[in-house]
Amino acid sequence: LGLPIATSSITRKGHMLQVVYAGPFASPTQAQSALATTLGAGFTDAILK
Repeated sequence: LGLPIATSSITRKGHMLQVVYAGPFASPTQAQSALATTLGAGFTDAILK
């Protein structure tokens, strides 16, 4: 998707999960655009924090 990312592995309820963080972004507008790109690519559980 061309976004800057970092990854982390966590365990939840006995299952290993891969978490992908995107950013940093220079503005809230860029963060919103990245979220729209991510959701449009099918990552329907993407959120902004």
